[in-house]
Amino acid sequence: MTDHTEIPEESEEYRLLLETPKAVGYRIRRKRLQKDLSLSEAADAIGISRSYLSMIETGQRKLNSSDTIDAIADTLGTTPTYIMRGIGDRVSEPRIDHRYYLMIQVESYLDECSTREIEFCLDIIKRIIKEMRRIQDLACPNEP
Repeated sequence: MTDHTEIPEESEEYRLLLETPKAVGYRIRRKRLQKDLSLSEAADAIGISRSYLSMIETGQRKLNSSDTIDAIADTLGTTPTYIMRGIGDRVSEPRIDHRYYLMIQVESYLDECSTREIEFCLDIIKRIIKEMRRIQDLACPNEP
């Protein structure tokens, strides 16, 4: 049974969770998509192969070269520290990437579910988000 105990943000365990290859890959992929770059476009700009970038983004390969880390950060408009640790993105104040931590929490719950249960959860999440956005639109109709 998976332990779903929350890890305090100030803890070393929390920080290490954000430095796993999967976490690093998640941040790279999210930044790449924010920049509207395809995998091939980003890989070409960084100077690595498409397959290598794909393996990095999925956490199958660990980044060890500082030159590659710097090239990824430059291409994606962020900092090497943000890429590797989730801290100090140029777009925002220095912070821990709490979104990734929350996604890991959700994933740990779903790991114990059958495919049917996951599909059911996804349907509920979609309905909740749709209703949440509808309520937000009613409350603030002129905001984008």
